[in-house]
Amino acid sequence: MKLKYNIALAAAFGFSLIAGTSYAQQATQQPVQNALPVINALQPVTYQFDAKKYPSLKLTAGSQYGFAQTPTQVPGLLTEKNIWHTAGKNQQVATSVSTANHEVLIPLLVSAIQEQQAEIKQLREEVRRLSAK
Repeated sequence: MKLKYNIALAAAFGFSLIAGTSYAQQATQQPVQNALPVINALQPVTYQFDAKKYPSLKLTAGSQYGFAQTPTQVPGLLTEKNIWHTAGKNQQVATSVSTANHEVLIPLLVSAIQEQQAEIKQLREEVRRLSAK
């Protein structure tokens, strides 16, 4: 129990340190624009790891959620990551897995939601204007 608490505390503290210093590291700041087409181009999928093929990776069983590895307009959104694991006595090998970079994905999602909300507002105003005629 204490270990879980320490890990959660360390994660929260580490996040607050990162979040607290991120503005100091930014040279310029621009609003995210046209995020909706990028989000619409992503292909959400469900998949299952081949845990039998890679037992040393201790992969999570059951359905997982992710994105099909497709080219995107945003560099670094979907990347390949090497996971090193033991393949035999004194033998380390790298297995490549696709990952979504959440630090890139979350601002795109927020921007896409904001774009949708602006469009919804505009459509509501247009419906109201047409209803008044």
